[in-house]
Amino acid sequence: MTVSVDVVEGIEEMTIACNEGTHEPADNITNVICLQNKWVPFIPKCRPNPCKVPELNNGHYHSSLLGRIQSGTEMEHGQTIYAKCENGYETTKFYFTSCKYGEFKNIENISCVEKSCKSLKKITNGTFDEIENGEQLPWIPGTKTKVICENGFIPKNGITNVTCQRGRWQPDEPSCIPKSCLLPFIPNGYFLYRNHKQIQDKLIKNGTAIKTFCDSNHNLSGPKTIVCTYGKWLPKVPVCQKYSCIPLTNSTTSPLVLLQDTHHRKDQEIGSVSLFQDQLHPHGTVVKLACDPSKYKSKNGVTTSTCLNGKWTVTDLECQPFSCLQLKNDSVSSPLTLIGSTSRLMLHSSTVELHCNPQTTIPLNNNIRSVCQYGKWIPSLLECKPRPCVLPEFKETSYRFLNDEPVVNFTIPSGTYIHVICEKPHLIPTVVLCHYGKWVLPVRSCFDGSCYISQSENIDFWTDTGSGEINFKNYVHNSTSIKISCKLNSRLLNGTVNKFTCLEGEWSPHEPFCEKKPVKAPKLLRTNPVCKHPEQGDNVVFVWDNVDSRFKGNSFIANGTSFHARCTDVGNFQLLGSNFLSCQNGIWYGKLPVCQKTEEDESAPPRIYINITTTWSDERIRYVVTANGSVVINAGDRLQLGCSHNLYETKDLEWVPPNDSIPVPESIPETIASNVTGVRLHISHFTPNNVGRYICRIKNSSLFHFVKIIIL
Repeated sequence: MTVSVDVVEGIEEMTIACNEGTHEPADNITNVICLQNKWVPFIPKCRPNPCKVPELNNGHYHSSLLGRIQSGTEMEHGQTIYAKCENGYETTKFYFTSCKYGEFKNIENISCVEKSCKSLKKITNGTFDEIENGEQLPWIPGTKTKVICENGFIPKNGITNVTCQRGRWQPDEPSCIPKSCLLPFIPNGYFLYRNHKQIQDKLIKNGTAIKTFCDSNHNLSGPKTIVCTYGKWLPKVPVCQKYSCIPLTNSTTSPLVLLQDTHHRKDQEIGSVSLFQDQLHPHGTVVKLACDPSKYKSKNGVTTSTCLNGKWTVTDLECQPFSCLQLKNDSVSSPLTLIGSTSRLMLHSSTVELHCNPQTTIPLNNNIRSVCQYGKWIPSLLECKPRPCVLPEFKETSYRFLNDEPVVNFTIPSGTYIHVICEKPHLIPTVVLCHYGKWVLPVRSCFDGSCYISQSENIDFWTDTGSGEINFKNYVHNSTSIKISCKLNSRLLNGTVNKFTCLEGEWSPHEPFCEKKPVKAPKLLRTNPVCKHPEQGDNVVFVWDNVDSRFKGNSFIANGTSFHARCTDVGNFQLLGSNFLSCQNGIWYGKLPVCQKTEEDESAPPRIYINITTTWSDERIRYVVTANGSVVINAGDRLQLGCSHNLYETKDLEWVPPNDSIPVPESIPETIASNVTGVRLHISHFTPNNVGRYICRIKNSSLFHFVKIIIL
């Protein structure tokens, strides 16, 4: 804006000029005068030029304040207008603009163009032809395509072409519908709907069924009902023929065979059945008929029948079914009863019944009757066969044939041997024979309610809590409660109560199980750790370096020292606890031994004593073995075992070695086996073959004691 001031006749005048093209005088005032020190009417100003709203083809402009804006409306500087297109049109890149000094910026880029179309949906039973614009996506306005329907279908409402207009396909998206059928023309007949209503339309919808009716003196040739199926009549359009005969039908008294047909020009041999043809025979047709020679005897031979005015002159023949010879009965075990005849010849439909001994035999293939059918017995054989046996399904019991093949079908033919195998190894398998429906011997169940100890590697033995009997078997009888003794360095699972009950083949609360004791991690060692001499109870003797220990209770023993323990009087005391103690890092390993006075009665097991003489040093070490324990010795050692009982004589005791490799028991010299009385067993050179349990038992009783000898 520029300002110029002039003085005219003593009055000061001011004139303004706004920037051309961008501003204009506000309120159209450009000249003012100064009166009484004021510009009258006021100081003029310039404002930005307004903008006129142009026309928008296929749409209009609007603003948030004014709504729809008519073309030619002036908008002030800074105001924004938005383009809105009519249905079927859309804006291009820009859709709004702002007034800037009398012009709408980029308004030349705002336009409403026709919308493109989305892809056509796939149509059932049809496709679309190639798109004229090369299948551009999206399809631009004006794109055209053609509907192509599959055979048997036509475009719905006759629409074959569609065009993309204003974002939509015009007309609406097409589809293919099944073709209709023209109502066929049938001379000498007419069609009705299946409900017998008259047909008015010439064009019949797909799937519609119609029935055929012929005029009087005419027969139908072809299907009675036809269906419009995708523009075709199926199975075919019938015809109405004058004075035709329907095919001759068969019956039980007239089993006819067509020999010759003058209309169809067929000559056939006797026995070829051709009556049942879906063909009409015109008036005047002559056929030759005979009885079926494979099943019947004919009295009249070949007979001629003629079609006259829709009827056959002969429809029945006198045919007699062949008879049967009596069914042979060669088996005494298969008696037959004749029903319907007692003569040598059995008439058609006569019956023979088979009577088997129900206790030992059954009918072969379950056939108990045979019927005479046209000279043949059906079935041809009636016979009794030995009754099979059925294997019972027992728990813990399996069956095999003698060739070790497993039994799959539990119905076993007579004369078959079956191996009955028990899952538990303590039960002896048996062999049974099926003989005419009965088992010889009877098949017995292997299930005795006993329980198997499957994980017994860490279990030494078990004790019956009711009888107190000790047992080494890996099974327990039904309704028996036991306690188990674990092997050395083994123990019961933590928190397990040592009582297990076998009830009907199941353990309660669970199967007995001993686990290996965990190895304690060594603690931090002091310098030169020592052990205090173990407490020495009454009648306990500690042996160190093959001599009795002279250390006192307050003495300290060097690390790595080992003590053996025994009782002073073997006959009157038994050793409880460990017979071997070892000082390791200040700790004694092994349970502190105690010698307990022996109080034997007749039900107490015998006691076992051991003398071991090593071959390399000829030194003797004496052990007392308690409660079915184990002793580790060196290979090559000389072993003497002694056994005694305070209430039984030596002749009442006997040794049971683990296998036949053990020599015959012999006496041990008293000089070697001092303090040991009773029956003795001597092994001069112990080898791995001698490893195992050595049992000392009281003869003719269930009382025993054992020691398990292991080689180091």
